[in-house]
Amino acid sequence: MRKSLFLMSLLATGGLATSTFAQLQLEQVEEGVRVSPVAIAKIDELGNILGDWIEWTEPGVSEDCGGWLCYDAVGTDTRTQLPGDGFYGLDCGLGSGRFKFSDTTQDRVFVEDFAAQGGCSAADFGRIEHAWWWQVGGAGTSERCVIFISMLENWESSGNCTSGGFVDGVAVDFGVLASSKDVGYYIADLGLCSTSANVLGPADGSGSYKVVYAQDEFGTLATTAQPMLWGDNQPLNEGNNGKRHHSDLDNDGVIDSGECKNNDLGNCMNPLCAMTSFWKAGTPTSPKLRAACKNGTLTARAKNFGPAGTRVTFRLDGGANNNKQVRPSGRCNMKFPGLASGSPHTVSATSDVVAATLYRNTSCN
Repeated sequence: MRKSLFLMSLLATGGLATSTFAQLQLEQVEEGVRVSPVAIAKIDELGNILGDWIEWTEPGVSEDCGGWLCYDAVGTDTRTQLPGDGFYGLDCGLGSGRFKFSDTTQDRVFVEDFAAQGGCSAADFGRIEHAWWWQVGGAGTSERCVIFISMLENWESSGNCTSGGFVDGVAVDFGVLASSKDVGYYIADLGLCSTSANVLGPADGSGSYKVVYAQDEFGTLATTAQPMLWGDNQPLNEGNNGKRHHSDLDNDGVIDSGECKNNDLGNCMNPLCAMTSFWKAGTPTSPKLRAACKNGTLTARAKNFGPAGTRVTFRLDGGANNNKQVRPSGRCNMKFPGLASGSPHTVSATSDVVAATLYRNTSCN
């Protein structure tokens, strides 16, 4: 086991001081670029690497890593595999554009609360999506990027900015990344199950997660970095996030009492939170929902929602219930015709056997 300087880095002063987030101006970034890691490792409560780094391999079957969308503040379009807009019944008109604060803003250590949707208590998260702005020293610069992600059981929001109860965590090494000034924001779709590095979530599905942007496996803080911002306050989005974000506002590397900022800024999306999603790992027998829209017809395909004859209820964009029975093959499909090209849609499916709702977001080609 390699010992980490993670805790020391949290106590060390680093970076240029900036004003509080309430005084900073939001900026919109039009598009992001997907990036894959080179290696991943499990970590303990202090950020120590447990065992060896595992070389990254892309998952073969995506549903095995992320069969069940538990919490979504990313809004990935299944068709493009990039962030989209107009899902869950709210369209901000931004497409794949997302928000951040000014380039030199430091938000290298933060904690976000989240409450997962039904069926995600003590979830085995096999897929995590996350987006961030990697400023480094500006255009033409680069730096190794290692992101530490920890799941926490508790979120305390009464004013002292504390959270705790470490559950599980990973360190993700992306190698050397160019400044986002040159390429746009970064977004990673981490199919953790391909490396047997799944992350266990809070026991009751409600808690928080911590992110540290570092430049090495010892937790030395990145030169300049911050999360990209989106939200989950949408009519059809069951998972939810509060208005506050625990952040290292004074750039001393540690979240102190009182370092809470309010991202209830009145724009669309509102409130804002870090762009992250958590997916419960699937199994060959767990329920799965796929959606694809071609030539104006969206086809939703459900599998493992119950034995033959089970009624599956599909809904498009929160509209009327549409029922189909599971066939002997364990599958059933529902078609929604007459949709406009380029239009974004959220389809959901549930049954009496599956005591929760599965969602998929897709646009029409």
